[in-house]
Amino acid sequence: YFPRQIWFSGLGHLGQASIWLIGLYKDFSESGIKCILQDDDVVDESNLYTQVLSNQKDVDKPKTRVCASYLEQRGIQTRILEKRMTINEYKDCEELDIPVLVNGYDNVGARRMIQPSAFDLIIDSGVGSSLDLFDSITQYAFP
Repeated sequence: YFPRQIWFSGLGHLGQASIWLIGLYKDFSESGIKCILQDDDVVDESNLYTQVLSNQKDVDKPKTRVCASYLEQRGIQTRILEKRMTINEYKDCEELDIPVLVNGYDNVGARRMIQPSAFDLIIDSGVGSSLDLFDSITQYAFP
């Protein structure tokens, strides 16, 4: 089983790692799988050491486009939203009938906006809140 639609919100190192893993799963060219990719940030030099899909040629490109390129090469259709996630968008998700949210924001405020009733499955990842805990990853799946 693989969901027909997945919403990726937050495409830094946690979001890109999740996308990279899905891309290794199988050939999706005949699957019709669609992913929504949402982030308002661009790749900068400091990201090259922590984001698995970002390369030197991607500096100053939106993270959404870097991720879309990777997924589309693997046969997954993408839709790009280059803006921050808002509480209203989470509420609107119920109407879109997207079963899975993969949340990669390391910002607690953004993670608190998630509307659990809008999705069948939410995979939420976060990192430690200080420099010495940067490589400490916490992951939750709910409901």
